[in-house]
Amino acid sequence: MPSASPNSSGPGLPTDFAAVLSAAIAQRNLTLDRIAQHLRESGTPISIATLSYWQTGRSLPTRTRSLMALRELEKVLRVPDGGLTGALPQGANRNPRISGALIRIGFNPDPDFANQTLQDSIEFSLARTTQSETTRQLLRAETACLHRIPLVLRQEASSRCLPVVEPVAGCSLGDVTTVDNGLVIAELKLSRPLSHGETAQMEYRVVWDIADDEDFGFARVLPRPIDHLAIDVHFLDRRPRLVTYTVRPGAENEDQHPASQQLEPTRLVQLSLTDPIPGVHQLGWEF
Repeated sequence: MPSASPNSSGPGLPTDFAAVLSAAIAQRNLTLDRIAQHLRESGTPISIATLSYWQTGRSLPTRTRSLMALRELEKVLRVPDGGLTGALPQGANRNPRISGALIRIGFNPDPDFANQTLQDSIEFSLARTTQSETTRQLLRAETACLHRIPLVLRQEASSRCLPVVEPVAGCSLGDVTTVDNGLVIAELKLSRPLSHGETAQMEYRVVWDIADDEDFGFARVLPRPIDHLAIDVHFLDRRPRLVTYTVRPGAENEDQHPASQQLEPTRLVQLSLTDPIPGVHQLGWEF
């Protein structure tokens, strides 16, 4: 199942982490109380309640202390290094594996820009087995001479091919790096360098190949506050039976429960949010 990044998003809902963690706990046959005890003894304490939230998908480990505990948890559960952290759907600056990949190809893992508005337009087709995502983005430079930004894309290995990035306006495509199976970092070059505090608009399209066994949906990660987020989904073949919007609060509200609501299942579903909270904003649908 694909997952999102700070400057991108993908089809599917970010539930990989909960599934991987639950499977690892079941394999080791350990209680949450016993796991919490191991973590306390290792100097990275995590409460039983928080472990339960992680296991059921009600929250995600995003704070620095939680990510440190997660690496210790991999040892406790005897999963390969990166087995849990690599399943996180959070942004590049919250995922150690992606952060390391950004550094290796010359990007700062902490964004040099801030998004002000994001508008995502998705076209979904069952017949074509594709999902096209066009993003219109207004960003502000937070460093001098900002001339490029990373686009982090992650898609499940079960999908038939990696996503294709197409610049539309205000940017051009630079290097595209395949980090590992399903993870791609694309370089988007701005039309001109930006001074600190200067804003620019850009537009790009990402075309995803949808696997037959994949959950349908779209996820947008907001690691930081923005002014406005708009998402619209065009169903090209037929209207869905069910559409659900869910928001999973981000790092500052790690233990806060996600909120969900049903949207009217029409051929065009629209969502408009002013001052959306940081976290994962996702739309899921069923036919």
